[in-house]
Amino acid sequence: MPVQTLHLYIISLLLFTFSTSLFAQPDSVNISTFSGQTTEFGIDVNWTTEGEHNVIAFIIERSLDAVVFHEVSTLLPETNTDPVKKYAFTDNNIYRELVYYRISVQLPNGFERSNVIAVHRSDLKDLPDIMVFPSVTSHIIHVVKNSEEIMPDAQIRIFNLSGNLLFDKAVADDFLTESIDVSGFDAGAYILEYYKGQYSTKAKFVKQH
Repeated sequence: MPVQTLHLYIISLLLFTFSTSLFAQPDSVNISTFSGQTTEFGIDVNWTTEGEHNVIAFIIERSLDAVVFHEVSTLLPETNTDPVKKYAFTDNNIYRELVYYRISVQLPNGFERSNVIAVHRSDLKDLPDIMVFPSVTSHIIHVVKNSEEIMPDAQIRIFNLSGNLLFDKAVADDFLTESIDVSGFDAGAYILEYYKGQYSTKAKFVKQH
């Protein structure tokens, strides 16, 4: 290849690389709306984006104090080409009076976080400290803590009606929900106890075949 032609080829290649990098979309996302709504089943979290570029995942995070957040679910980005995209997630069996949420967006170069929203619940009053869903099951039960009291080293225990201890597990200080597999239990009624020291609260459930 003649030297002049080689020089022209190199210049063209450099110009193409420069123009490609100049007009390439940066890794980013614009969350235009973000809200939470209480329902009889828990809390619906919704958000809208206007402009997504190289988003890997949306991570929904929950907090009780707006300081320490825990991941509760992950959603993948929509694959359609619509400029405005809508997302929804239901945080089941959450009945606290006040809960905070934020979205952490995973990008190739790191994370971007949304603003923090507060969701207030005033439609349910005088709920028991502990509830079990579903009350009749053949596989999984979900233990829901409604009390706002922080109890380090608390335990969840399950007894049959004869008083035999079948399950015993420590739970986090600030737990909201705990899922337990009871598929190995015999059919019958059971008592679940959430306790620490002198404190104890109980709920019943039935295991089916």
